[in-house]
Amino acid sequence: MEMPTHKAVYFRINRYHAGEGWSLEDSSPIIHSDTFFGGLVWSYRELYGNDEVEAFIETCKRKALLFSSLYPCKIGGTSLYPLPLNLSIDVRELFKGRPWAVSREVFRKLIGGTSIKELRDSLKLHGGVLYTIDEEPVELRIMKSYKNVRDRLMGSTDLWRLSYYVLGDGCGLRLLYRVIEPKEVSEKKLVPALRLLSENGLGGERSTGLGSSSEPPIIGEESVQEPNDAKLFTTLSLYYPTRDEIEKYTNEEKRIYYELVERGGFRDYRAGGRRNKAVRMFREGSVFPMISEYPGSMADVDGAYKYGIAYPVRVMV
Repeated sequence: MEMPTHKAVYFRINRYHAGEGWSLEDSSPIIHSDTFFGGLVWSYRELYGNDEVEAFIETCKRKALLFSSLYPCKIGGTSLYPLPLNLSIDVRELFKGRPWAVSREVFRKLIGGTSIKELRDSLKLHGGVLYTIDEEPVELRIMKSYKNVRDRLMGSTDLWRLSYYVLGDGCGLRLLYRVIEPKEVSEKKLVPALRLLSENGLGGERSTGLGSSSEPPIIGEESVQEPNDAKLFTTLSLYYPTRDEIEKYTNEEKRIYYELVERGGFRDYRAGGRRNKAVRMFREGSVFPMISEYPGSMADVDGAYKYGIAYPVRVMV
């Protein structure tokens, strides 16, 4: 098993809203990689100016630096990963519902080729996450807040609902990143940008206090054991393939396992604050043949870029 080293960034955030659909009533427990990247670009602009932003985006387009999506975690304890989607049918047969995540220990066994059926008696399902029986779950619950907005011109009122997640004590959100080309990436600039992003907030509804923390993120290292001879990969980020990659998957004999997610969002107010055109991407946990070392691309949405580079981890099937 190969063990490449990843940097782990722990954001000490306890309440957040991560958009999953077009309504504020929908929220995801995952802050997707495109949302994170948009926030990080904002931090670079605030700290270093537009020229440095352009240079940073070009660095990421060249795949010199990779980012995962952010999953809940116990800081210094249990970390969560996406469920590899090649296992979704087996999981549905053995457990009620389908988990949206697995613990690091379960993930390590699954990508190494151990089947869900072999692990069944040693697993427990808690809050939509598969853990080993002796693991302490990440404390996570969804909350709903009702808002009453009054239109004074029209004399009418409108009731709407906001969903957001609340994490327990000692929990937060964890990001993985890998520096592929150290000569092209300045971590001396990246770390302050991550700190500013933590202060400003991740996700939506930041003006209400969601998604931010006055405490700086904790940065460490994390190893992920990958099977050396695996021919497939699962992604820890959203994945927007190139046309060439789509053609190769079409010609491959191996099956692919995926879910599509539609990503929209809004532009920064300095760019007009308008809604972005929706882009479809492959969800975290999707499984594909390993046709290139770092697949994926940035989606060009009317001159703005959405992060769609896969964060690949090899997996045995």
